[in-house]
Amino acid sequence: MGIQNLLKILSSITQSVDISHYNGESVGIDGYCWLHKGASHCCYELCNDISTNKHIDYFIDLVKLLLHHKIKPIIVFDGCHLPSKQIVENSRAQKRKESLKIAHSLDQEGHKSKALQYYSKAVDITPYMAFQCIQVIKSCLKDKNKMY
Repeated sequence: MGIQNLLKILSSITQSVDISHYNGESVGIDGYCWLHKGASHCCYELCNDISTNKHIDYFIDLVKLLLHHKIKPIIVFDGCHLPSKQIVENSRAQKRKESLKIAHSLDQEGHKSKALQYYSKAVDITPYMAFQCIQVIKSCLKDKNKMY
């Protein structure tokens, strides 16, 4: 679910530091957040059922970056849908559906860049995508050479 505008709210107490500052530390990662960010790089493909792994590649590249700097990622994926969040989930699904409809319309009219904005809003990060990502991470951890 997340907290709307959290980074903006905390901006007065945050500071930019080089990633190497966290060498030897552990960091908690919201797995779905990274999948959403990665999906923005392939939203057209995901919304049009075109096979792609760009969202997972993006995720793995970030994990590799952390490991390269000797930072231990602790990746957390949300669990099952909660009944108490059903109204919010339904609202989000409706917004994704509407965004997809607009994206297809803009795409057909030749407004590709505007369509991409709506495809990005229409992407649904599914539990299966999280499962795929977890499988790739496990595979990479078995063969550490894949991670570096």
